[in-house]
Amino acid sequence: MRIKLAGFGFVIREIPVVLMALTIERIFAGSPGDYLPKAITVEREGLTWLWRPRTDDYLAFSAKHEPSVTKLLTTQFRKGEVFLDIGSHVGRYAVRASREGMKVHAWEPNPYNRYGLVQNLKMNNLRAKVHTEALGDTDGFVLFQNRGGRSHVTKSGKSKVQMRRLDGFDIPEVDLVKIDTPGALERHEGFELPILAGAKRTLRTHHPRLLVELHRHLAEDSTEECRDLLKTLGYSEFTYITDMGRRAYLFCP
Repeated sequence: MRIKLAGFGFVIREIPVVLMALTIERIFAGSPGDYLPKAITVEREGLTWLWRPRTDDYLAFSAKHEPSVTKLLTTQFRKGEVFLDIGSHVGRYAVRASREGMKVHAWEPNPYNRYGLVQNLKMNNLRAKVHTEALGDTDGFVLFQNRGGRSHVTKSGKSKVQMRRLDGFDIPEVDLVKIDTPGALERHEGFELPILAGAKRTLRTHHPRLLVELHRHLAEDSTEECRDLLKTLGYSEFTYITDMGRRAYLFCP
């Protein structure tokens, strides 16, 4: 891994940035955030990533994040096909798919995450259609809580974002879909089911390969509800993946 500290004018190899910040804190008796630059550029596996201190931007390039999902999903990246990345965060999968020659649509309603997504694409000279809306089963506006990789629709949210059904985008070709959106905690349910409900026509028409995060810790029956809905849309094969503890995913080839 290669780390460049923007504004410092040099490159550090294989030195954890957090450890460096803690060392500086001991020397200067300040907060690590006071001494870290506003932007850190990380180069890994032939890709360049933005890392803003004290954020979860590192999830884009960390080898320890979703290892099973990453291994599975990247084997599904095929040049010329269309990939829908729903809940793109800062582009862990959108960037990799674009590098493999896929036509990428990425949805990220959190403006801070979306900036990271756009910058990660730009730094690697890659392209994707970036959408600002949240996806669900209705069209309108919803309240949204911006919390990095755990941003979610919630009644107590402090910002308002537009919600649309995936079917409303009328994307002419769809080959691969990834849905990874945090659940609504106060409603004790995941948001994967409303997104699937708003994508019925798209899924039935194109029958894309599908990977969905399941919020079983919020709703025990989310797995069965998603599977039953997908059966009505023509899906018959289901593979369950457990990654990083309690996080579970449903893959439909």
